[in-house]
Amino acid sequence: LQYANYTIVNNILESKKVVMKASPIAKVRKANMGDVFAIEGYVANGTDNENTKFFDTIYVEDETSGITVFPFATAGVKNGTKIRLVGYVDAYQGDKELQIVSYEILDNKNLKTIVPTELSVKDSMDYENHGGSLVKVTGKVAKVDIDNGVVSEFWLTDGNGNEAAIFIDGYITSATTGKNTISEFVKVGATVEAQGFLYKHPEGDSDVSVPVFRVRNCDDVVLFFHCGIVRGYNVSHMRCFY
Repeated sequence: LQYANYTIVNNILESKKVVMKASPIAKVRKANMGDVFAIEGYVANGTDNENTKFFDTIYVEDETSGITVFPFATAGVKNGTKIRLVGYVDAYQGDKELQIVSYEILDNKNLKTIVPTELSVKDSMDYENHGGSLVKVTGKVAKVDIDNGVVSEFWLTDGNGNEAAIFIDGYITSATTGKNTISEFVKVGATVEAQGFLYKHPEGDSDVSVPVFRVRNCDDVVLFFHCGIVRGYNVSHMRCFY
């Protein structure tokens, strides 16, 4: 079906020589499955670093929202690259995405800095309003899952009954070291800041998809601590506050 949709859309565009006007990503996110759109935005997680690229997937943001883009396997595309894509609306495990038919790099020289939207723990799980976007949250670690010796998921709480799930794909590590060492400080009770894309997937044995952060780089997970002398941690994963 995926290939059939690709072929149909591509044939229509080719036969009519259609040049589609770019739509805001926020509009795409509200559209029906199968609707065809062109978007223009900036790559928020590229393919130029083997330690941080997602499997056949990038994320693209404009001034209105962000979205998962699949399939995209072109190597060497940097964060901040301006790109135009044509595709149709689809979803995987409840996460809305743009299945691409074609793309064009518009600017890979003047790279845009992608700044995460800082949200409360409660709002960080609001998929309707923030799905597909790079977001940032700070909270206390309530639970940690370890898989093969590394953190695969952890939960942050605000102390008011709200939790944010932070998920790390097994192949995602630090952009600088190529390792996932966040277990050194992601411990129950620690105050941690995390960045990631808000998306959906099923948890555990459930087949119901729920919102989670998808970490793009283990360097985006940092320990918060009161400023002073602290030993035993990698300072690149730390941020102090007064």
